Amino acid sequence: MNEASQHSGSGKLRTFGARFLSTVILLSILAGVCFWGNVWGYRLMLSAMCMLTSWEWGSMLRSSGRASQPWLSTVYGIVYPLVIVGSFAWMEWGSAELVTTADMLKEIQSLIIGAPVLLLIMSFIWEMRRPVVGNRPLHTVACTVLSFLYPVWMFSFAFLFTGTEPSCVLLLGLILLTKLSDIFAYVSGLLLGGRFVEKKLIPHISPKKTWEGLTGSYILTMAAIIWWGIMQWGEFSWLMLPYGTLFFLLAVTGDLSGSLVKRSLSIKDSGSLLPGIGGFFDLIDSLAFTMSVVSVALIIIGA
Repeated sequence: MNEASQHSGSGKLRTFGARFLSTVILLSILAGVCFWGNVWGYRLMLSAMCMLTSWEWGSMLRSSGRASQPWLSTVYGIVYPLVIVGSFAWMEWGSAELVTTADMLKEIQSLIIGAPVLLLIMSFIWEMRRPVVGNRPLHTVACTVLSFLYPVWMFSFAFLFTGTEPSCVLLLGLILLTKLSDIFAYVSGLLLGGRFVEKKLIPHISPKKTWEGLTGSYILTMAAIIWWGIMQWGEFSWLMLPYGTLFFLLAVTGDLSGSLVKRSLSIKDSGSLLPGIGGFFDLIDSLAFTMSVVSVALIIIGA
């Protein structure tokens, strides 16, 4: 083995070690929330993730120099989960009327749906202070709104799973399955990447992702989904295969979308709080897709 190969191998091992350590820490926090066994643990955890991601998006926009309103999107993204949590608190503890879980989640659903509308209006009003130079106003408003929509707004649909403890168990399962798909892809790519298919998966967005990583992740993620489904419902159903495949594709698309955003802003990681992973945007980019689509699907079918 030549020196370059040794350096590359040791670099991959260091990255894997850092990512493994960050994963252990995050799982420990998640275990603490589970051990607490209270819906408020999940709500506070989701709020912290949304707020940290909003701060990272603002930092990314400021450092990139792109036309945007980073402070507006940052403040809005930080206040937004606090409003949701405050609404939960008021309905559960401060309301004089008896509020059912269904009524409470309907109110939170209205808050989630309406949030982008208010930000869009605020962004246009804020941009009206400046002279119109080319298409800069459109870029500014678009970047500002996008920095809230993805992933904070999309991920905030996870709050709809925090009405009761059983629904929090479903939330936990969705989080773990989504992140397992990321971990499986990384490990499969590390062990098998380039051995069977020389061409990369999508090199103009993520040069390191391989077809072997995608295939290995799909097989292992589907096995995890089937196992989780059997544990939840006590039997195997063939519907697990198409639904599981859709879930996996959403997780992959979310991960690649995060890479597309970072490449567009000419940065590698959204932050450095999570060694080997990057920032919280790097953590929840795929979760934003799975959480929002699953939530909307459940709303449509009335579950």
